[in-house]
Amino acid sequence: MTESLVKWSMYGRLVIQAFSFDQPFQPHLKDSFVLDFLRDPAVAANLIVVPPRGAWTSLGPVHGVSVRPVRCSQLSVSFFDRLAACGVTRPGGRIVGRRQQQVRRGFLIDDELRKLLLSGVDDDDVDDDDDNDDDEGGSEEEEEVYRPAERDEFLFRVLGHVALGGQLSQHDGDMAPYLLLTRHLYRLMLR
Repeated sequence: MTESLVKWSMYGRLVIQAFSFDQPFQPHLKDSFVLDFLRDPAVAANLIVVPPRGAWTSLGPVHGVSVRPVRCSQLSVSFFDRLAACGVTRPGGRIVGRRQQQVRRGFLIDDELRKLLLSGVDDDDVDDDDDNDDDEGGSEEEEEVYRPAERDEFLFRVLGHVALGGQLSQHDGDMAPYLLLTRHLYRLMLR
């Protein structure tokens, strides 16, 4: 896995931190819970983050939060089996490439997996390399392979981080390494 993390520009940039809480959690108080959590001296002293263009640093002062729950009902990477049926991958797991390339949110979309992961995200931040509207794929049906509620799943988000990688990522042409690391990280985080 270390080799994949290096290849995807994530080695040394991926950290899982765990903190425990021993009081009853009340979902309707989630915003104040998270704000109190982030302001806790033990958390403030140990939680590290990476700003958009920087190195690991402590969180710093927190003045407010907005919390949105993330669903965690998908428990298996079989959730991604439908990628072959919709043309994102070939039956053997190879990721389908694209002739027309785009850049969205700073990511090069040169295959159907990245297109799926970034579809519907920041649509104003799209730069087509090609003014041709002849886009292979790109139908609404393809982009709706995963409904919005499914895209909000924790497992989908983990795959998104793994497959998009870091700033200098060298993408894999096969889905298997992404699923392997997604499964591994998911299990680590839900322990």
